[in-house]
Formats: sequence, C-alpha cells, structure tokens
Amino acid sequence: MKNKGRTNWSQVIFWGLLAAAAVALLWFLLGRQGSPPTGTLCPMVVDGRTEQPLSDCVIVVPETGYSAVTGEDGRTERFSVPVERPEPKNGMEPQQWGECTLLIYKDGYIPYALFHTQVWEGVDRNGPKIYLFPDDGTTQGQPYSVIEGPDRAWVNAIVEKFDPRTKGIE
Repeated sequence: MKNKGRTNWSQVIFWGLLAAAAVALLWFLLGRQGSPPTGTLCPMVVDGRTEQPLSDCVIVVPETGYSAVTGEDGRTERFSVPVERPEPKNGMEPQQWGECTLLIYKDGYIPYALFHTQVWEGVDRNGPKIYLFPDDGTTQGQPYSVIEGPDRAWVNAIVEKFDPRTKGIE
C-alpha cells in the first residue's frame, strides 16, 4: 500500500525538468520570431598597391549601424548581418542571399563604399577583400564606389530566362 503523505521526488523532478524545457523552447521560438536570418562577414582590408594588410581601418555597415576596426592582419572580428532578400520583380529569379553596404575609412586613404555586399543565410563568409588606395589628391575627395556582382548561377539563370534568341522575345 502506498503512503499518501510521501512525495515521489522522481515525479517532481521529471515534471520540473519538463516544464523548464518547455519554457526554454518557448523562449527560443519567440526570440526568433520576426527576426530575419543572419550570415556573418569577416572583411579584409589591404593596401591597393602593395596588397599588405591595413590595420586601424574603420568598417561601417550603415543598414545596422555596426562598426568595427581592422587588426594587424587587416581583418575585423566576424560580425552578423541580417539576410533580407528583396522581392523579385518582373519574373526575375529570387535571390538566395541578402545584401548590405560596407563603408571603409582610414586616415591617409581614399574612403571606399562597397554596395550590394552578399550575405548568405547561415554562411560564415571570409571576406570580402577590400583594396584601399592612398589619398594622393587625384580623386579630389571623392570616395571609391564599388558594386559587388551577384552570384554567377543567379546571373546565368536570368540571362538564360530572358534570352530573346531562345525565348522568342521581340
């Protein structure tokens, strides 16, 4: 016969652990709700003439407000960037990556703006490699403005899809 006044500690521990696991799962799922997926970047900045790494460069991601400084190896610490994919237009193929802008500054060098920097969900990207050039006055204070080309497989799919030679488009 069971003793009704005694506590069964194994049941108490089981139900307590089950409740804690449920709360942890709910917290995890609610924390991810509405947050876009992320990818990581680890840019490297080098001198455009010597290709030697440049330290003390400031890299800014204007979309997030994040900034970092390069170390002796020309790299920043890895940082996360939201992967927000644009909606495809006019029958275009959907992009499988997001994009951000990188602005790079270093005293004595021409500022650099890299647009459409690719960020892939769950991918730890080692790059991009950025070439800064000494400011010798020839650009009259204008920054370099560069656009990173899209993924080659995506470009090939778009070119093939809209090729008038194979699709009869006039």
